[in-house]
Amino acid sequence: MSKQPKTVRAVVADDYQDVATSMASLLPLMYPGRLDVSLAFDGEEAVRLTKSLKPSVAFLDVGMPGTDGIQAAFAIRKALGGDAPVLVAVSGDADRVTRRMEQPVRPYLVQAAGCRAACRRVQVHCAAPGRQ
Repeated sequence: MSKQPKTVRAVVADDYQDVATSMASLLPLMYPGRLDVSLAFDGEEAVRLTKSLKPSVAFLDVGMPGTDGIQAAFAIRKALGGDAPVLVAVSGDADRVTRRMEQPVRPYLVQAAGCRAACRRVQVHCAAPGRQ
């Protein structure tokens, strides 16, 4: 009997709802039946969702007003510690992310890189042993 692959949970947070919903629609196409994506449209909602759902990966827009993706990442790391998901900073401005790379978000995507790079991040994460 073959084992069914586990569903991977992801949170996509972006204040531009079209961007968030597009990414949330495209990611599962790469992993049919294996990826459950939840949406947040601001940093506070991203923190709440991530704390309650405990996803494997969270894509956080660096440029959200109010609590931005970097601040949300700090709050998530503080709340979940070692159980925090892989946090991916998403930005249309690579320099902005690079200047802040001392923060808790290591991998980052420039939005112009498109969903393919995001899918590669999820693929690497899904292949990691012991991850949900």
